[in-house]
Amino acid sequence: MGDSEATPMLLAGLLLSTLLHHCSGANVKIGVPENYDGIFPWYLAKLHNLPSNYTDLVLTGDDEGIFGVDAQFLYAIKPLDREKQPSYSLQVSFKPSSVIQNIRSLTHRQSFTVEVCVIDKNDNVPTFIEESMRGSVQLGLLKGIPFMQVEAHDRDDRNTAHAELRFSLMEQTPRIPSSQMFFIDSTTGEVSLTEEGASTLDPEMCGRYKLSVMVKDMAGRTNAFFTTGIVTVEVTGNTWASPDPVRLQENLPGPYPIPISQVKWSGSQAQYSLDGEFPEMLFTISREGVIYLNAPLDRETQDQFHISIVVERPDGRQIAKPVELRVMVGDANDNRPTFPQAQYHTVVKELAARGTEILTVQAADNDDPKTDNVRIFYRLVGQIPESPRALFRVDRDSGVISVQADSMEGTAPQYTLTITAEDAKGLNSSCTVVVTVQDENNNPPVFSQHEYGPFHVPEDALVGTTVTAVLARDGDVRAGDSWQVDYRLESGNEDEVFTLVTDRQTNEVSLVLSKVNSTVCPSDSQCIH
Repeated sequence: MGDSEATPMLLAGLLLSTLLHHCSGANVKIGVPENYDGIFPWYLAKLHNLPSNYTDLVLTGDDEGIFGVDAQFLYAIKPLDREKQPSYSLQVSFKPSSVIQNIRSLTHRQSFTVEVCVIDKNDNVPTFIEESMRGSVQLGLLKGIPFMQVEAHDRDDRNTAHAELRFSLMEQTPRIPSSQMFFIDSTTGEVSLTEEGASTLDPEMCGRYKLSVMVKDMAGRTNAFFTTGIVTVEVTGNTWASPDPVRLQENLPGPYPIPISQVKWSGSQAQYSLDGEFPEMLFTISREGVIYLNAPLDRETQDQFHISIVVERPDGRQIAKPVELRVMVGDANDNRPTFPQAQYHTVVKELAARGTEILTVQAADNDDPKTDNVRIFYRLVGQIPESPRALFRVDRDSGVISVQADSMEGTAPQYTLTITAEDAKGLNSSCTVVVTVQDENNNPPVFSQHEYGPFHVPEDALVGTTVTAVLARDGDVRAGDSWQVDYRLESGNEDEVFTLVTDRQTNEVSLVLSKVNSTVCPSDSQCIH
C-alpha cells in the first residue's frame, strides 16, 4: 500500500477515535459571571465534546432562548442573573458528519450535557428583615446577655463574602446615663448591655432608647453595600429579687412535694436551677419558678438552708445574678428509728430446727439518747408468700429473726419479710428481709420400677450402642447439687462390657455397650436383665 493510500485511512481512524472520545456522554461544566455588560453574542466556552463536523444540532433546556452554539462555541445573547436562576442544564444533541460513509456508528445521534453555573457578583444591598425593630431590656440583666436580635438578609450568594453580613451600632439616643449602654454582636446581630449599661440601667432615668444600627455585606469591608435602621429599646422593671425567708417545721406530714416559695424572671425565656448545701432533690424548682420541698426536714441534721436561685437562658448562659432563699427549720423532737439499709438478704437451711437464729436487724434513733425516745421495738408485719403458715418471728427488743416453724421442709424457696422498728412515741420505719431456703439432701433418688428388661442386643452390635435408658427421680430442688443422681453398676458387669452415661440436665442414665463380649449370652443374640 502506498503512502497516498495510507493517509486517508489514517485520517479516518483519527477522526473515529476523536468522535468516540468526545461524544461519550461526559458532562461539561462552565462558570459564567452574572450581569455581563459587554458585546453580545457573548461567547462563553468552546465545547470540546462537539466534533468539528456535525449536523442537526439541537440545544434544549433553555426555555428563555438565552444560549446558542456557533462553530463549537457556546454563546449567550443577554446577561445572566444569578438571583433569578443560579444554573442551567443544557442538553446538546447532534449527528456526526462522517467522512467514512460506511461506518454506521458515526451517523447516529450523539448528546452530552452542559452545566452553566452563574457566578455571583455583589449586586444586592443588604436589608433588615423588619422595618420596625423593637425590643425590651430588663433590670438586672447581666452584660453580654442578648435581649433581642437584629436580623438582615442579602440576596447574593450565601457561600460568598457578598452575603457575609456585619452589624454595627452607630448611635444611641439619648446618651444617658452613659453614651455606651448597648452592644451589638457584629456577626449575629444580638443586642446586649455593656458593663456600664448593666450597672446603670434605670427606667426612671430613661425608659426608652433609640439605636441607629448599620448592616454591611462583604464582611464589613470599605467597598461594601450597607443599610441603616432604627432599633427601639424599652427599659422595663423586673420581679427578680430574693424572696422572703421561709420557716418550716421538721417532719411535715405532706403530701410531698410542698410549694414553699416562688421567683420570677420577668424578661425573656428563662430556666431556673437551685444551688446550695442540701441533699440532692430535697429542694427543686419548676419551670414557672415555684420552689418545692420534696421530703421531710430534720432539724437535728440541719437547722437552716441558704438556697441560691440561678436564672439562665436555654443555652445555659446565666442571665442575672442569683438571688437567695433562706429556709429555717423548726424543731419537733420527733425523729423516727431507721434501718441502715432498706433490704437484707439471708439464708436458712431446709432442715433448720425451731428457734434457729438467721439474722439480726437493728435500727437507730437520732432523738436524745437520755430519754425513752430511743427505745425501739421490732415487729414482723408481713411475710410473702403468706402460706403455708407463719414460719418466722422477730424478737421485740433485740431484732433477732429466728425460725418459728417446726420444719422448713415443703416451704417456698424464698420469703420476703417486712420488719418494722417503732419508738416509744409510735414513729416507725420498715425494712425488708429476703430469706432464701437452702435445699438439703434429704430425699433419696427412686427408680420408677424395681426391674427393667430383658433387653436383647444383636451380637453384631457396635460399641457405643445404647441398650436402654432409665431414670431415678429425686425430690430435692431440681438442678441443685442435692438433686444430681450418681449411678453405678452393682453386679453383672464384671467383664466391663457395659458403661453408664448420665445426662446431668435430666438425671437420666443410659446403659451403653462399651466392648463386644460373646460370652454374655450363649444364644444368637445377647440378652440383658
